[in-house]
Amino acid sequence: MNHETILLYHNTFERERMLSRLASYPQLRLQVYHLGAVPAGNESRNYICYCSDLPSAVQMKRRLSSQNLLIFCPKPMKMMCSLLEDQSTIVLSLTCSEPLLEMMLGRFLSGPHPNDGVNEHPVVLTKRENQVLTLMVSGQDTRQIASVLGIKMS
Repeated sequence: MNHETILLYHNTFERERMLSRLASYPQLRLQVYHLGAVPAGNESRNYICYCSDLPSAVQMKRRLSSQNLLIFCPKPMKMMCSLLEDQSTIVLSLTCSEPLLEMMLGRFLSGPHPNDGVNEHPVVLTKRENQVLTLMVSGQDTRQIASVLGIKMS
């Protein structure tokens, strides 16, 4: 069975890496779009994208909150980004093993549509929470974050 899936990318390098990784899965009928060029009114239920950091993954999850979403991320970001996983979102390292990718693609393609079951609330962060999260993900320690945000350490 073919599953219409939209692959979103930021740049050519990302697009080619994801296409190369997914080439051996003919059940995916991929439509490839630059992130800013997805046609309006598209009714695909499955989206695949690459997010290089947690804030961009949160933004993508928010943007596609009513869709099935598979997020590829760099291996060092897998643990942090996996916090976004739920019934409609799967996070994988782009370099994960073939058996894991095959298993998770099966789950992704056969999973329920997000609006078919549990009604979960999208992740909503305040501007300040987003700033803190961005600084944490960039690898800064608590003192550096406090300094950037103008907060005194106690």
